[in-house]
Amino acid sequence: ATSSVPANSSTATSTIAGVGSSFFISEATTASLKDDYSSALQSHPPPGSQDGAIMLHQQMVKDLEELLYAVAIWLLSHGVITHLQEYLVVVAASDTSSPDTVSNNEPDELLFKELLENEYLNGDLSIMALSWRLGMDPQKLRSWGLRHKRVRVLSRVPTAGDDLESAT
Repeated sequence: ATSSVPANSSTATSTIAGVGSSFFISEATTASLKDDYSSALQSHPPPGSQDGAIMLHQQMVKDLEELLYAVAIWLLSHGVITHLQEYLVVVAASDTSSPDTVSNNEPDELLFKELLENEYLNGDLSIMALSWRLGMDPQKLRSWGLRHKRVRVLSRVPTAGDDLESAT
């Protein structure tokens, strides 16, 4: 997927290309929609009442939400956008030699040793899957990873071998 501005259009804001398809929104299109919306609000309310304008506004908001939902589904289905997972990884041994990097909390060290021995800190097992295996709250496990000096929390796109084949 690519993002670009066509050379022949000075009003283009973005082009997102998928598999054999593209999605394009221009400033002119946005301005046109705003004008249509404004004129519809001015031409349709009943005399002396704003109920018609409110109902029209609610319908237009509903239509816009449906359009945005459809665009988001299309982007997800074509792999243009994706969900990131968080993974725990151990810091290289050369970085752990100084006394400043050792955690002083005994339960933290015990958990670190258990995860290291079971090879759970190699970045192949997401925090969600790891928390399920350990019976821990994912937020607590993530917080532990953030505060531990020898562990880093990485965010990345999941790959085919993640969570399923690793760390049995």
